[in-house]
Amino acid sequence: MVSDEDRQMAQRAAAKISCPYCGSVISAQQIIRPGHCGAPDCFTTHIVKGERAREDQRDSDYRERQADARSKARGKLVQAADALASSPEDVSIAVVPFQNEPLELLSEEERERFQTHLEHIVEQAFAVEPGAIDLSDYVPGTATQSPVLAAGCAACQGHCCKLGRKNNAFLTRKSVYYVRQNNPELDPQDVIGHYLDALPETSVKDACVYQGHQGCTLERRWRGPVCNTFQCYDLNAMEALTDEQTNVALAIVGINDSEPEKVMVFSDRTGLVEIETN
Repeated sequence: MVSDEDRQMAQRAAAKISCPYCGSVISAQQIIRPGHCGAPDCFTTHIVKGERAREDQRDSDYRERQADARSKARGKLVQAADALASSPEDVSIAVVPFQNEPLELLSEEERERFQTHLEHIVEQAFAVEPGAIDLSDYVPGTATQSPVLAAGCAACQGHCCKLGRKNNAFLTRKSVYYVRQNNPELDPQDVIGHYLDALPETSVKDACVYQGHQGCTLERRWRGPVCNTFQCYDLNAMEALTDEQTNVALAIVGINDSEPEKVMVFSDRTGLVEIETN
């Protein structure tokens, strides 16, 4: 006599497994990986679905961080509400990362390593003829940030700039070539000298060599394009939060290891003001 369990197992074995997007029959292995039949249209749909799921998760995480900040920084948010002439419950909250590493002198080893990289990319940039490198897709650092995004970066204090240490301030042959094209009067030693002169006396520990106590010490037009174009998810969320506001007013909470470390208010009326603990 066949048991119910054996019958169910036989039914499952005989069942046809279908691609979730087009319905064609696929193997048990395919349903595990890649999760579809492999046809180009299904592959594209799978990628889009995955990206949408990741976006939804990021949005959910951001809302949780907002709620957590509202709870943990209650005292400062009451002060922020007073500064914005609002109630704590009605204050819009933006959350950003926060770095508060100490400033320190750049070691001779780090300075030599950076200078070696700098001399190498300058040599490469000047080794080709003018016009030899395509700059059509190069984003120059001439534009300034919107006041809202600048406020977010100020509250964060350059968390993303930590990546600049191991990436040599994101300077490449192409970024130096852009400088050369726009400053034809400069020779290689002039360019090297300018970059070295821009180094601050002290910089943030283990962060970009140009991250000084008041932010980047390198002019925008001399920076790598990453530094002028990158926006983290939190900045994009802040931009969306204030996009349709005619009179922007919000509290910006800098978070480090899940703890609110800094609260600033920003509005068209107040500008950017840090909330101090009473």
